[in-house]
Amino acid sequence: VHHRAAEAMVPVEDRTYLAQINAQKDAEIALADIIITCSEFAARTYIDAGVPPAKLKPILLGATLPDDVRRQRLAGGPRFVFAGAVRVGKGIDLLLDAFARLRERLPAAELVLAGALVEPELGGRIAAMPGVLQLGALPQPALFQVFADADCFVLPSRFDSFGMVVAEALACGTPVLLSDRVGAKEIIDEFPQAGWVVPLCADALYQRMLALATDRAQLERARAHARVAGQKYTWARYRLSAAETVAALC
Repeated sequence: VHHRAAEAMVPVEDRTYLAQINAQKDAEIALADIIITCSEFAARTYIDAGVPPAKLKPILLGATLPDDVRRQRLAGGPRFVFAGAVRVGKGIDLLLDAFARLRERLPAAELVLAGALVEPELGGRIAAMPGVLQLGALPQPALFQVFADADCFVLPSRFDSFGMVVAEALACGTPVLLSDRVGAKEIIDEFPQAGWVVPLCADALYQRMLALATDRAQLERARAHARVAGQKYTWARYRLSAAETVAALC
């Protein structure tokens, strides 16, 4: 996303070199004939910053998808999974707030966190929460199995220009729950039966998680649609789209 939007959505500590970096970015944007963004969501942040819309060409990214992964976990309480850096920028604080409320209503609910703990201050809270399992970073085959064994993948980011883990989870047959600041929400625009998009707030996240956890039949119905949606977003598709976009300028 554009650096102004990024700073507005997740404020960063002011550093002496940040202004210089952003000035360089602005110079590159001004010189560019075309700017390929990871999503319509990302493109909008450039337009909002005054970049001419004609320069922007959004193309959803691809992902490395599983060859064949099948669900092995067939019993147990509702399980949600998050994958990515465990930090506030990814909305982990909102997810923990929502899950704590869910756990009060449904003691069998589970939350799996797959990713490195980037902000140690979150570690104590995670360790003290019942029903939360932190796995740390995983190799891709193991991550794919974690996705397949979950009932729903959750990515409540404060901003994510795309979110490759969304396509990966979908390709494993796992429906997704996303904040409206995740670029990959456009996959759900195309495949609305494969997941859900909610506003960026803990209450909206909790309400949807509760609805899904108390009616798991809708999660089961979404699994087949999820697999179809995820299989579309390959790197081969992205390379073709990007090449055609650039070739059109020549």
